[in-house]
Amino acid sequence: MGQARPQPQHQSGVAKAEQAMRIPLQLLVLDAVGTVFAAVGVAGLVTDMSRFLPFMVNKDIAGVVAAAGFALMTFAMIKIARHLRTPPPPPADRS
Repeated sequence: MGQARPQPQHQSGVAKAEQAMRIPLQLLVLDAVGTVFAAVGVAGLVTDMSRFLPFMVNKDIAGVVAAAGFALMTFAMIKIARHLRTPPPPPADRS
């Protein structure tokens, strides 16, 4: 009954940063590109953007651009969520 509980070891900021999960840059770029496509496509659907982007004369093209953007965003977000749910690899032994 008189046993002391072990005190948790506090890690330095560098050790915490090494253990932090990092999202791959490729997935972040894919998400950003999807966001831009979706924004341009939706803007093309609700406004007349043919002065700036000549291919947006037809609303069907704007719809395809928006759909492609939303598809890219969804794909990237699923991959990011899957990446964050996987357990991190065990730390390498540095001795």
